[in-house]
Amino acid sequence: MSANSNIPPGVSPTEKGGAIRRLTSAAPGVETLLHYQFAKDFRHDLVAGISVAAVALPVAVAYAQLAGFNPVVGLYSSILPLVAYAIFGTSRQLMVNPDAATCAMIASAIAPLAAGDAELYLSLSIALTFFTGLLCIAASFFRLGALADFLSKPILVGFLNGIAISIFLGQVGKLLGFSIGSHGIVPQLLEIFSKLPETHLPTLAVGAGSCAVLFISLRFLPHMPAALVVLIVAGAAAAILRLDAQGIAILGAVPAGLPPLRWPAVPLEDIPSLVADAAGLALVLFTSGTLTARSFASKGHYEIDVDRELAAYGAANIASALSQGFAVTGADSRTAMGAAAGGRTQVTGLVAAAAIATVLLFLTEPLRYVPIAALGTVLVFAAISLFDVKTLSEISKIDRLEFGLAMITTLCVAAFVLAALKAVKWLADVRFGPSGHRNFIRSACQRERPALQERCSLLSGRLSRSAMCSLRPLFQKSTPATANAVLGHDDDEADHTINSYAGIVRNGPNSSASESWRNSLIASGKRPRA
Repeated sequence: MSANSNIPPGVSPTEKGGAIRRLTSAAPGVETLLHYQFAKDFRHDLVAGISVAAVALPVAVAYAQLAGFNPVVGLYSSILPLVAYAIFGTSRQLMVNPDAATCAMIASAIAPLAAGDAELYLSLSIALTFFTGLLCIAASFFRLGALADFLSKPILVGFLNGIAISIFLGQVGKLLGFSIGSHGIVPQLLEIFSKLPETHLPTLAVGAGSCAVLFISLRFLPHMPAALVVLIVAGAAAAILRLDAQGIAILGAVPAGLPPLRWPAVPLEDIPSLVADAAGLALVLFTSGTLTARSFASKGHYEIDVDRELAAYGAANIASALSQGFAVTGADSRTAMGAAAGGRTQVTGLVAAAAIATVLLFLTEPLRYVPIAALGTVLVFAAISLFDVKTLSEISKIDRLEFGLAMITTLCVAAFVLAALKAVKWLADVRFGPSGHRNFIRSACQRERPALQERCSLLSGRLSRSAMCSLRPLFQKSTPATANAVLGHDDDEADHTINSYAGIVRNGPNSSASESWRNSLIASGKRPRA
């Protein structure tokens, strides 16, 4: 039988090859699946996928509670997005799932529009997720992957720290057994202190016990997902001791089966507000997810394509909307679990999706016994993990203004999450105006040489993280005068240098673009010292 016998009549091998190239260009994951080495990789991807599912299950349930949904919606949001990203994404390791920051933003955006109507709340969330996906795909066509650098590292850290504070304060009531209706740091703190006499002691005991199990798991079972251990132990205790009879709130019935496919009913007057919120949500989820993807790509020694990543996030969010889920992004905890468990390809995400779907079909009954206080413990732990003190400290050493902007962003987000996106955009414009990014690079390069290598990874602005890492060899032996010579003394000169450097980033430090750039600097009397 000839090699071309399976080609349809009238289709030449060249045409078939061109069709495959177009397909893999639009869906990079397809190439991995077409050339997947089952005997070599599947065993590793299978173990890693099950490990990811073990982390994703309790987190999805907890984040659904955070966003104001039935727990099953969190599971809906954890299946098809993994499949979509495995097909369209460029990272081998990234897991796209619900995220604490996006859940908090969703709740803040749609709660005022829903006005307490649970059905409308879900419909608005689905529409918001769908619009977010469409905007991501549209942005990818215009090659707006550079949006990943729009929110600088200091502003993004401040934003996520503010989200962490908001989540933490919002979960205190679940651990103490009363509801919190206020918004903002000060009102929430005042309400918490005023309601302390109303603390429900059995609920507090469950919360304290869940915290103890969490810390014991982290200490003695480091390879087990701590959140899963907490929910299993708390759920078993609630079922055996009938804790709900003592007034302790539990999840209750979780519907089994796959989600129904339906189009949400959304009032037309709410669509402009949803589109505006979707734009902000798309910016934050793409920026946050891309930071995670770049981090793991750097460790794995491969590159990601930010424009294709935009399209992949768009496809994942549209898939989530079609399955009655909410907005998703790159999830660092689940990505880290997959990498630590030895996952090698995007098949890890497909295995995780299959495992979660299996639980959704056959194993939802045990979830009904999970105490709300245990979920609150998981979310408090997620908030503490989200709060990045180390990076904030490093930023303060590099530039006090950047540190101040990070703190202002944190306070704005924690005080009123819904208005924070506008504040974040305004702060980005203030800080990264015509020459802001260059001044920041100069200020870091002119500092003492021993700490320069670590600090280069924190530099923000027009250059990407990978570009700054490539700049390290030029700056490691630099003096302030050399740094100025490399970057240029004025804006036009710096712009020319940065634009020329883009060729080096694309083609590698040893490419002809790199040699041409260095020769042009030497010819002008500016000798970059390698």
